[in-house]
Amino acid sequence: MKLAVISMLAFALATGAPTWAAVSSDDASFVQSAQQDVLGNYALASLARNKAQDPSAKALADQVAANAAQASIFIKSYAKTHAVALESQPSIHASNQYSNISSEKGPVFDKGFAQAIYVDANMALDTYKDEAASGSDPALRDFAKKQLAAMQQFSKTAQKLAPPQ
Repeated sequence: MKLAVISMLAFALATGAPTWAAVSSDDASFVQSAQQDVLGNYALASLARNKAQDPSAKALADQVAANAAQASIFIKSYAKTHAVALESQPSIHASNQYSNISSEKGPVFDKGFAQAIYVDANMALDTYKDEAASGSDPALRDFAKKQLAAMQQFSKTAQKLAPPQ
């Protein structure tokens, strides 16, 4: 038995097969939640890149899409090296937002997109604040701090485009 384990470890090291580092259940949950946020934000931003008419809404869509793409690269890499299972679909909330605005046009679409980003960014703030403050992995804490800053900026920009009522 010991020989088999040693052989497997030697094979993994020799072939460059991935090795996994332990991750806390809280950190794993954060990574899974962040992935769903990123997927939802990317879907909304992609839709807005094609449908938004207001240049400010298009600019916000570009910023959100770029952030989501970059965040997704980090999340997927982290999940792979830490054996964290990821969803391939955005949350139900994000899917509903997408459905609600996808048939809109013009200023109604622009406002709906901005409101969706405002809501999403504000919903994510607590999650990112918690991870940035108390996550057990320094890499995740740094990622959470960067995402926290991005979500705060998206919230401000979206609020200017579509003030809450």
